[in-house]
Amino acid sequence: MRRIERALGDGSQFGAQIRYSSEVSALETAGGIAFALSLLGEEPFAVVNGDVYCDYAFEQLPALAEQMKTNSGQRPSGN
Repeated sequence: MRRIERALGDGSQFGAQIRYSSEVSALETAGGIAFALSLLGEEPFAVVNGDVYCDYAFEQLPALAEQMKTNSGQRPSGN
């Protein structure tokens, strides 16, 4: 098991749900997301690269996702 998976587990201790997708060979960002699509379901999700520092208030994401779904003038079904 990798260090990140050992440290974060399934995310429940942080109020999150974390699912891991292991790549046999590096797929880069878009390839990795495409490979993991079957794990994502229909709910909004966030992709955070692990090799960049990000000082963002992630607790704001659910409200932002809801706003994008309900306030989309361009796509009635959401963004």
